[in-house]
Amino acid sequence: MKNFVLNFFSKDKSKFFTDGEVLNLILTALAFEQNVTLIINNEKEISKKESLKFLSAIWEISEEFRVVFNQEKLKGKADINKKVELVTNNEIKELINKADYFVNC
Repeated sequence: MKNFVLNFFSKDKSKFFTDGEVLNLILTALAFEQNVTLIINNEKEISKKESLKFLSAIWEISEEFRVVFNQEKLKGKADINKKVELVTNNEIKELINKADYFVNC
């Protein structure tokens, strides 16, 4: 099984909608039973519980899909979606180093 790591720093959520390039990449990897980790790098996206609704369809498809956020970037107390894992800088670096496929998007 390969590990796909996507570093999402864009504010363009349309990449996750129908025919979006990031969505197609994630769904293709999951269809072939690969592990997919999405690193969210936008605090505004992570700090509002409703803001990650665009990922809900992917979460329903596979348990091999993981979303992480750098806990060190989180300022104050935020209402985080329970499916988002808070990780350290070192854990993110380790995810990237162990990735078979890595892309910034």
